[in-house]
Amino acid sequence: MGAGGPPLAYFFKMKLVKNVKNGMRKKHTDEQTLPWLVCALILLLPVGFLILHPFGETKEGADADANVSLGEVLEELSFGVYGNEDWEEFFSSFHGDVLTGEMLSALIDRLNVRDYMTLPEIEEKQKLTRETWTAVYEQILDLLDMERSVAREPLLVLDVQESAEGSILTTNRGDFESGLPESYFERWVGYDLYCTGNRCLGIAGISDE
Repeated sequence: MGAGGPPLAYFFKMKLVKNVKNGMRKKHTDEQTLPWLVCALILLLPVGFLILHPFGETKEGADADANVSLGEVLEELSFGVYGNEDWEEFFSSFHGDVLTGEMLSALIDRLNVRDYMTLPEIEEKQKLTRETWTAVYEQILDLLDMERSVAREPLLVLDVQESAEGSILTTNRGDFESGLPESYFERWVGYDLYCTGNRCLGIAGISDE
């Protein structure tokens, strides 16, 4: 080096060394940050699922784990002398439009059949699945439908059309009126249906036949 100080090449060399060190430091920081980002994404996935699929969300339809609408329950209770009951007024004191454990308990007491039935353990606010309600409803029919006016029929739904009251089902055994919405049924699917005459009161489930 001359007396005038370090040459220009020396400054370029020092700058290069500094840039290399900064690059290595940045790479090291990125390597440290990446695992934390992955962990954060994993933790956020359940939150996103709950936002898209809220806990306790009502699921409609004929599946065994679907909830049962009060409209369907009202239809299914319209047999024999119980058809004269104002079930709509009875359920009006409860909140919600699907059957819950609280509603079921009150219904069983109203029918005065608690001592003669095997009932599931259900919390008051818990929504009943179709499978659970079907097991209870069939006991109700066995005890109270003296005239056997309601029959469980395996029917193949060939077509379904919306009507002012609900829907009209074209099946392998003729047409049936129903208070259930058209969306509950799929064409060319077999169902176990609760029927009286040419009216479908409710759905027991998907038919195995």
